[in-house]
Amino acid sequence: MPSAVIVGASIGGLVAAAQLREAGWDVTLLEKGQSVGGLYATVDTPFGTCELGMHVLYVSAEQQALLTAMFGSEVFIEKRGVQVDIGASFNAGVLNPNSIYPDVRHLPELPLIREQVLQRSEHTAQASVAEESRARFGAVAAEQVIAPILEKLWKQPAQTLTSGALHCFFDLRRIILADKPQADALKQEPRLDAVIGNPEQTHPAGEVYGGRRALFFTAAAHDLSDRAVNYLRGEGICVELGCDVRLDDDMLVRDGKPLSAEFDACIIASPLAALAPDVAQQLDSVELSIFYFQIEPLELPAYYVLCHDSGLAASRIVNYRAYNFDQAPHLDRVLAVEAVHEVGQPPSIERLVAELQQVLPGVRVLDSHGLSRRLRVAVPSLANAARLDDLAQRVSERSGFTLLHFTGMRTDKGLFFSHQTVGAAYAAALDCSQRLP
Repeated sequence: MPSAVIVGASIGGLVAAAQLREAGWDVTLLEKGQSVGGLYATVDTPFGTCELGMHVLYVSAEQQALLTAMFGSEVFIEKRGVQVDIGASFNAGVLNPNSIYPDVRHLPELPLIREQVLQRSEHTAQASVAEESRARFGAVAAEQVIAPILEKLWKQPAQTLTSGALHCFFDLRRIILADKPQADALKQEPRLDAVIGNPEQTHPAGEVYGGRRALFFTAAAHDLSDRAVNYLRGEGICVELGCDVRLDDDMLVRDGKPLSAEFDACIIASPLAALAPDVAQQLDSVELSIFYFQIEPLELPAYYVLCHDSGLAASRIVNYRAYNFDQAPHLDRVLAVEAVHEVGQPPSIERLVAELQQVLPGVRVLDSHGLSRRLRVAVPSLANAARLDDLAQRVSERSGFTLLHFTGMRTDKGLFFSHQTVGAAYAAALDCSQRLP
């Protein structure tokens, strides 16, 4: 039977391993840490156990079946349709509880923005996000709406960012420029549907999210790593933790031996730069910090608020109460704030409290807790893309594998959240099983 090695036990890596094993492959999963599942962990705060940020997986039926078999059905609460993703956004001092997309209906430039959007034609993907957003929305929206949001998030000029930045952390592929009846009419045309958002997300005109479903986690999800390891080993997958896998002269090695000598195929499910510290040090980077706030219960249907406003240090506010389907009492009184910031410069608790009160008027903060751990994130810059493309090319040329896939987080390609990397890893596993049956 063909053999595969999965490097990195992220959720995507776990799914790829399970899919290949189901297809009859001999599978080995290598992880440098002592647990699997990546960032799907919980944290203890002074006011109860919370998710590390926001945990939700957007999956197909096939991916859901693999995850349910791995973790157990009691770990997940499934939602479909509009309940898959209910988000809000805040920009220019205005909270829009009905859409995650930038709303331009209140801008004096609306007539010109609308004219430029309606005149757009199909286009090929552009290299930079500045060019891509101009091709999608026209010059006015690209420069006055999209660019400030991106620059606020990534701390670099839009001209230096890749087109993948348009769908990385924030989803800026559409804008809200018309009320519901008019938006529905315009969205009948595919070229406009691609760039015009629905102003009332709970009332879609057709199928949403391509039929995908959302998996939210229950309190039973406290031992995800043990569940996954036990399941995979029970299925005959070799799971090795604490592995020293690295790049040696651009070749993947373990204990000094090339992995290609043992396996037909390889899926690198961890960020590629994590295997090459010299490249990682060269990448333009920011940090993501997470803060928790205990509040008086707040009525807000949105699972989260995207903070587009350039004046805010907060990047996303997670509203646990809105998706507390497990009905844990303490979560009805907790918000998390995720802040993307310059390395070593997290915002103060005091500033974030003031921002919460600005975004959510009437909110009363009772307590706060900041995590000391910060996640370093590569900026989706053109410079980083060039560095990572060069590394991937060198690794591919030296790999020795019959098949090699890269599915780990790459912000420059718009791969950030786990549901994006899960999809990429699952597709890679299918490709392997089809090409080496």
